[in-house]
Amino acid sequence: MTRSVDDTVLTYHGWSGFTLRYPDAPPLVIDAQGDAGIPLDEDVCLVVTHGHPEHISGTAAYLRNEARTGAASVFASPGPCRHLSRRGGPRDRVHPCLPGATHRVGDITIDVFRCRHMPLMPPEKGGTRERLRHIVGNPALAASIVADVIRCPLPGPTLGFRFSHPGGPAVLFYGEGLHRGAGAGKITAVGRTLPAGILIAAVEPEDAGVMPDLVAATGAAVMVPYEAHAPWRRGFGMPCADLDALAARLERAGRRVVRVFEGSSVCLREPAAA
Repeated sequence: MTRSVDDTVLTYHGWSGFTLRYPDAPPLVIDAQGDAGIPLDEDVCLVVTHGHPEHISGTAAYLRNEARTGAASVFASPGPCRHLSRRGGPRDRVHPCLPGATHRVGDITIDVFRCRHMPLMPPEKGGTRERLRHIVGNPALAASIVADVIRCPLPGPTLGFRFSHPGGPAVLFYGEGLHRGAGAGKITAVGRTLPAGILIAAVEPEDAGVMPDLVAATGAAVMVPYEAHAPWRRGFGMPCADLDALAARLERAGRRVVRVFEGSSVCLREPAAA
């Protein structure tokens, strides 16, 4: 990828881990995956959507890393913040986030909203039984997930964020909060209050059919889709989302799609006015 210093660059690290780099601003790392995407020698913003292990453990590990020389500004709901504040150093700052709040780090503005986490079990008739059948088929993986959850704090409310900066586009990060149980009215209200041209959201195969309508409700012209739980789904033998097919449907509906792959980076630009 060819880019200039004036580009806004998004890098995907797998699971729900992303780094968003606005020009002349500290890297903004969301749901960090291990130390991927977190430079040790510069100040960083670390954003955590909720306290599930695959979302919070990378931030906790970074805060404990004695090799780093940069300071961290951490944004999460109050429960995860209490968990993380015990791991940082004297230069780090932990900011408990409540829905409706606005935080600023330099020229970066972080607006917070509440969203509903993807359901653990599908709501369709027979969905729970089918999901459990897959889970019991790999008891070792199921046990490791339970152990990780026990070691982490209570997840707290799931938060979404809008990131904005004078040098780049506004980005609405829904993470795991955009799905068929989220409620179109609530999604529309967030889009009106926190308008953004670019949407980043996780997709599960059960939601693929309604995703074009959900994306339309956000008001975003560009979507960056990803699948948050693909490693688990593959481990349990569950189907994964067909993001290529979803991209084609979204583009037929008038949305532009930017695909990301683990370890890859893309440039984000404000959508052109219609």
